[in-house]
Amino acid sequence: LGAGAAAAAPAAAPTVAAGDECLQSLPAFTTKMMKEVAMTVGAHHVDLNYRPCTLAGKPAVTVTFGPVGGLKTGADEFNERARVTMIWCVPEPGKAYVVSCMSTETVGDYRSTGLFAAIVDSFKFVAADFAPTFKSRRYVNLKQGMQIDYPERFSVRDLGPTISFVEPNAEQEFGSNINFLCTAMGDMGLTANATIEAAAAVIKSQVSTFVENPRFVREEPATMAGVAGRLMVYEGRVADFDVQFVQVFCLRGDNVVIVSFASQRKVFAAEFDTIWQPCFSTLKFFDPQRPVV
Repeated sequence: LGAGAAAAAPAAAPTVAAGDECLQSLPAFTTKMMKEVAMTVGAHHVDLNYRPCTLAGKPAVTVTFGPVGGLKTGADEFNERARVTMIWCVPEPGKAYVVSCMSTETVGDYRSTGLFAAIVDSFKFVAADFAPTFKSRRYVNLKQGMQIDYPERFSVRDLGPTISFVEPNAEQEFGSNINFLCTAMGDMGLTANATIEAAAAVIKSQVSTFVENPRFVREEPATMAGVAGRLMVYEGRVADFDVQFVQVFCLRGDNVVIVSFASQRKVFAAEFDTIWQPCFSTLKFFDPQRPVV
């Protein structure tokens, strides 16, 4: 939604075009939205709980409802489990924004709730002439409970436990890539009470299986999405290329989580700042089964 106020005559008070009155304030727009929601849920609209919230830092209103008898999802189909969540705000007179999610999740399955919360969390208002310095897309994995932004030009390869974000490789060069791996401790030969040092030893022992003559540059404590872990930087030959790697890993529950970045050594320093840092800083963990309040 978003209609602008009509232009005012010179030296006259601003006027509002007919039908645009609801776009002048959040209370006015909320009145309009409450009427539309009431038409959807019928007489039970009096039981709805409209709550104040924020959208991109602006005052907003949210409501969640399940239409009586279900929601129409086809010509003659109704889904009785359907739930709808809506958030709206009026950041400035003349513009209103509505973000909504319809879910048909089964009882106890809150994955869509977490995904919608992640989408809402990423919502931002920007100036009309806004030009991002880092064009990215967001990847969300509901099964593994993670999200990360990656360069717009990269492709995504979901290989089960490993998710790869790979730079196009048109000239048969080594394409820079980011990899996310979540694997059970037992699959790495670690016990349930293993330490981060034990995980580091296993990870280092595996490097030589895909890197020729690896040389470890540094290893130090680090954090991954707020979880304490370790960082390793190493380099070596991959096929015919000199490649450098940065790898951060942590223990999360019964799993080892590893995020790595690799690029040719000749461009590693520049891409560390322009690709790795912007992407890694966006990594977040969430519980896909936990409802977001």
